[in-house]
Amino acid sequence: MIVTALIFAFSMFTVAGQLSFFYQAPFFFNWLVIGLGELLSMSLGSSGFLNQPTNKFNEIKTRRVS
Repeated sequence: MIVTALIFAFSMFTVAGQLSFFYQAPFFFNWLVIGLGELLSMSLGSSGFLNQPTNKFNEIKTRRVS
């Protein structure tokens, strides 16, 4: 999950490039801000995803089978 978050945060140069190309926005500042936002959102999202109880699916599955 950490590697995926870092890869997606790094790849935000495409968004920064588009903003720079179309709106003459500063590239490196936008890349930093957008990348940090993506890293934060993916880190929080993955921590919420990992903290879910794993037996909920098994509970639902056994209810349907029974």
